[in-house]
Amino acid sequence: MKTVAYYRSSIDSQENSIEMQQNSVLTCSIDMALIIDEEYIDEAVSARKVSLKKRPALQKLLQDINNNYVGTLFLFKRDRIARNVMEYYEIYQILRNKKINVIFTAPNEPPVYYTPIGEYLELIMAGMAQREGEQIIERLKQTLKSNFQSGKNPGRLPYGFKWNKETKEIELVDEQVQIVKRIYQELVSEKYESLKELCSVLGLKENGKSWTSADIRKIALNPTYIGLRTMNIFGEDVTSKYERLSIIDRNTWEKACSIVTVLSPQKTHQDYVFEQVLFPLQDLLICSKCNESLQKIKARRKENLKYKCLNHSSVYVFKSTIEPLVFERCKEYFHSLLTAHFHELFDRYEQNAKKQVKQKIQTIEEKVQLMNEKLITKVDTWYHETDAPYKEQKEIEIMALYDELAKYKKQKEQVIQELSDVKQLREKISNYQSSMSLSYDEIKENRQLGSFFQDLIQQVKTDGKNCEIIFKHPFLRTQEVLTS
Repeated sequence: MKTVAYYRSSIDSQENSIEMQQNSVLTCSIDMALIIDEEYIDEAVSARKVSLKKRPALQKLLQDINNNYVGTLFLFKRDRIARNVMEYYEIYQILRNKKINVIFTAPNEPPVYYTPIGEYLELIMAGMAQREGEQIIERLKQTLKSNFQSGKNPGRLPYGFKWNKETKEIELVDEQVQIVKRIYQELVSEKYESLKELCSVLGLKENGKSWTSADIRKIALNPTYIGLRTMNIFGEDVTSKYERLSIIDRNTWEKACSIVTVLSPQKTHQDYVFEQVLFPLQDLLICSKCNESLQKIKARRKENLKYKCLNHSSVYVFKSTIEPLVFERCKEYFHSLLTAHFHELFDRYEQNAKKQVKQKIQTIEEKVQLMNEKLITKVDTWYHETDAPYKEQKEIEIMALYDELAKYKKQKEQVIQELSDVKQLREKISNYQSSMSLSYDEIKENRQLGSFFQDLIQQVKTDGKNCEIIFKHPFLRTQEVLTS
């Protein structure tokens, strides 16, 4: 999606000119290494006097946002898009629903928060001057902290508690509290080898759904049950004591935390960098159903990486299965070439290849000679021409001929390289002999493995269960069953 900027200047004010806003956005975008794809400008338009529906640039921006064309929006200040509270609130709702990343470039302009508190803040700030913004946020922070610490706003309560809107008090849900206590008792008994066992013992929740390991972990690690609450207020974690919520003693809670961490360790990110993994069979593996290339697919664990057809979900092969198999068959094939009249076979191949390359070179040289003759004629005509328009036309024709000549010369260079490649192929194959004693595990991280496969294999067709390896020089094939 696009990164865009919106600017608005007033009729009677030069304080926030379009140029000033553009310079501010440009500086900020450079610092953030972002490129502005499009600018929307409403010049000499009063946000107080002209409704948002009569501002063409703003309407175009909102339309593009609703069409999911925009991802990031640069603004100088909030008051550039609206000064009317209701209009600003309408725009804010659109930005929030589409999760637009809004970046303000004016100094001290507070960021946008897409939260209930943020919505309240945006409503307040819509009618306030920029210099009051930070004071509002700070006052709001202090109010939220005070309410949280005094118990007036405990935040989202965990399983076992509920908020009574009438009494403004936290209440215990007896049935749920008993289940929470049982969970802690079962955990500290140390009779379970996994959280799944405990889930089966607990049975169903009130909503008829089964308990999950994630449910148990969430309850066991929550300090609310020992009377401690934490709330994130504008990026700051605030902790407060709620002793009346304590239903588990600290020793039991700490022991349960330790046990649940062992039984269900927190999932870590994949232990490898996908972009750094080599897929040497990329573009060689072909789906036998649609003849499309299999694509490399991410996995949480490296051993589960696979090649998969995007058109047929059942057609996939694990990287750890297909690559060693193909490598071993390549070794066998290569060995058979070296032991079964390979040199005689290669001499014949090399002779035919050189013949074809030389024919290509001869054809290109004939075209180059013809182009040179045309150029000489054109240049001579241009030199003696006195009519200016006609002479200009000849110049255009000469430049076109030069471009065509350069194209043929480049083709000749490419064909000469083909001839060089043919001459080097025998040496390359001889060098491969030293690799034949290596195992796949010894060579799998070598970037040359991809070149090795490319040189020997035409393609590998598979339906996910079987594979057919088609070799080059000469065209041979072998069929395999993928037992895994």
